[in-house]
Amino acid sequence: KQLSEAMGGKMHSMDIVRGSYDFIVVSDMPSFEDFAAIKLVVESSGAVKNLTILEAIDFTKATTKASKIGYKAPGQ
Repeated sequence: KQLSEAMGGKMHSMDIVRGSYDFIVVSDMPSFEDFAAIKLVVESSGAVKNLTILEAIDFTKATTKASKIGYKAPGQ
């Protein structure tokens, strides 16, 4: 929470999970670079190894942009 707030963001939750990851943190950050800075600080401290950042996207915006590309695979 302290790191998120230091970068101008807000941590919503931190949960221990089963599977490939040990825990997840859900937060809102001003930019991807702000969370990347947190990643660098946490990993360099040795507290966590291989911190993975998963960024949510607006799927509606992505599909709207994709529909405007007009790409066809070779042979179509």
